[in-house]
Amino acid sequence: MEELGKKLNSICDEYEFQTNWTLKNLVNEQIINRDGDKKVYSASTRKIAILMTALNQVYENKLDLSEKLEIKPDYFKNTSGVFRFCEPGFSMQIYNILTLMIIVSDNACTGTIVDLLGLDLINEFCKRIGMYNTKHIHGIPLENLEYKGDLEETNYTSSNDVTNLLNLILNGKYNCSDSLNILGTSQNLCSLALNILSGQQFRTKIPALLPYNTVVAHKTGTTPHNHNDAGIIFNNNMPQFIFSAYTSFVPLEINNISGQFVASELISKMSYEIYNYIN
Repeated sequence: MEELGKKLNSICDEYEFQTNWTLKNLVNEQIINRDGDKKVYSASTRKIAILMTALNQVYENKLDLSEKLEIKPDYFKNTSGVFRFCEPGFSMQIYNILTLMIIVSDNACTGTIVDLLGLDLINEFCKRIGMYNTKHIHGIPLENLEYKGDLEETNYTSSNDVTNLLNLILNGKYNCSDSLNILGTSQNLCSLALNILSGQQFRTKIPALLPYNTVVAHKTGTTPHNHNDAGIIFNNNMPQFIFSAYTSFVPLEINNISGQFVASELISKMSYEIYNYIN
């Protein structure tokens, strides 16, 4: 793993922007990272914690996944997901709202769920499960942020925090009582969370260079200058590794190429190296 860590860092060092990452090898349980506790803009990777807060409320019988909620017209004015292209007037089951929040990162759905849960509850959940470098400040990120490094502007996290959260969910799927107690949920609800995360439609980062149809239970996150991805990678239905990668202060263009493309390519290269190492 030490040689792999050096290889991953050498890939990161080829780029001038900041990259933080955490890797857990599920074959031997080893963990390595690059500034894994450093706070970074979470972008939409934060929605994994929102999902699990909601499922905790389902487990405690405070929320019903079949209940319908109205998607408020104000939330159609955003830059992520599908509802921004629709006319207002939708009511959907909470299960469907959570699913769209994850698989197409729909912020109309995110705002609806955050309103239902409340930021205080989401932050309490994160703190309780050990996400000490994570904070949810806005239900939907503000459109006018410049992302220059003031982390109190909006939502932040760390690659270690998100890796640990994904590890808890995975262990919960396999009925680990310690993980289930920490999350305050059930085996079935952890399996549900992984099924939703596996439906992710944005596959230009962690899954991009992996074999066709590789199952990756993950959540991407994007701002103009941050391009992130965090997920669990499977092979033949067996979980092999958890990888959380965060790029920060990415220029809009790098050598006349989209900064988003360059940062996404970086994450895909790292994921490819990890996959080949473990296999």
